[in-house]
Amino acid sequence: MDNRIRNVLWMGIEKCISVIGVFVITAAMANYIGAFYFGAISYAASIFSLAYIVSSLGADSAIIRKGSIFDKGGEFRSLYIMLIRTLLYILISILVFIYLFLSKKIADQTLIFLIFSVFLSQLLLSLDFFSIINNYRLKSKINTLSNVIGLVIALVIRFVFVKIQVPVVYFSIPIVISPFVSLVIKCISTDISKLSYCKLGRINVSRSLKTVSFLFPFAITSISANIYNRIPLIFITSILGFNSAGVFSCALTFSTAWSFFPNSLISSFIPEFYKKSNGEDFQYLSKIIFMVFLCCLFISILIVLLVPYLIPYLYGSEYEKSINLVPAMLVSTVLGMIGNTIYHVFIKTKGYKFVMIKTLICAICSLFITFIAITYFKLLGGVLSLVLIEIISLFLMNGMYKKAKVNFILYNSFKLSTIRKLRQL
Repeated sequence: MDNRIRNVLWMGIEKCISVIGVFVITAAMANYIGAFYFGAISYAASIFSLAYIVSSLGADSAIIRKGSIFDKGGEFRSLYIMLIRTLLYILISILVFIYLFLSKKIADQTLIFLIFSVFLSQLLLSLDFFSIINNYRLKSKINTLSNVIGLVIALVIRFVFVKIQVPVVYFSIPIVISPFVSLVIKCISTDISKLSYCKLGRINVSRSLKTVSFLFPFAITSISANIYNRIPLIFITSILGFNSAGVFSCALTFSTAWSFFPNSLISSFIPEFYKKSNGEDFQYLSKIIFMVFLCCLFISILIVLLVPYLIPYLYGSEYEKSINLVPAMLVSTVLGMIGNTIYHVFIKTKGYKFVMIKTLICAICSLFITFIAITYFKLLGGVLSLVLIEIISLFLMNGMYKKAKVNFILYNSFKLSTIRKLRQL
């Protein structure tokens, strides 16, 4: 078997378990607790994951680069960034809670527990500096195993809670359990006594400010790239309420849960792109784009055919409105996967500044487009805004890049001559 295909299969193990959990057990939970509370959990997950992304400052690439060259330097930077990330996350979360109380989003005790559990789950992620260390030490297997074990335990608890029909508030437990178990396993599997704690004494306010200013461009790119995928759900909750957020989240699950597979294909085949030059690299990338498109098209057709049966069966009649949202959402996901492939053009040609400006512009556009679309077209507007932003990002913004003809690469991906050479991958 081709090593790249084998790598795709290994990378998919954790995600497959996650997808099975989403489509079976999480769906059963969503059916049991109803669209209102499911929407509240989804909304809180979007808000606090965004807070986590902001507090992370896009530092992962800087840590991996340092750790790949000097192991102890990577350790220190991981610990140091973890402290900054956790402090920033707590400060941002305080502001989030103030907003939630003032806007009366938290209306009862059950909502308080559910939303606070989402906050705790992201806090545990911010404390996890082991994952990045394992990544640059090529010990990602530890991350996968710990994440899978935590996920399985959480899914089993959810399944039991649905079966014995416990009050909704108890579903806050598995939200916290998954990252907690994962963090404990990573901690046990790492010899923490040998980590570079002693150097933490060198940390001061001046050094921390310099670190934040150094990471600022990475943070802008990371935040901008993630914000426009979360903005629709946040606006839908603010304008239409938790019930609509629950319906939207259901459609989003079916439209994106499978994206790990084309992403795995990209990760496995893209290293060869960096080894090629003299135009062969872009020809090779065109083949990858068409392969990713074929994969996405096949899965999308399958989902469109199945959702009219799966959503009522798994989620219940309360979520049937999401059936009409799925096809347009799938278009957004497919365009996003092609965009993920094109991203490597900017990395190879060192277009970091362009990526930062482009993602920032797309994020700002997303705020206005999403607000207007949801105001006038309700739930459908949230979906259409996702598609429109992906079109602007993939074709309009990428077409302005001067170091490579991105639109030509896209056009070349669907030429008959490229399709015939697909077997050469």
